[in-house]
Amino acid sequence: MDVIEARRNLKRYQTNVSALQQVHPQDLSIDELNTITVIIKKQNRLINNIEESLQECKRR
Repeated sequence: MDVIEARRNLKRYQTNVSALQQVHPQDLSIDELNTITVIIKKQNRLINNIEESLQECKRR
């Protein structure tokens, strides 16, 4: 993955997490809340991985 693609993905994942965090829990069932929680955790892991990769690229 090149730097441009990484930055594009990073922005997309951050947007996804932001949007999912704005969902009101009372509007959803427990299963839907659990699904959203899993998605947010996965997206946050991806964000952290991309940020670490970009930091390594800057050091080189």
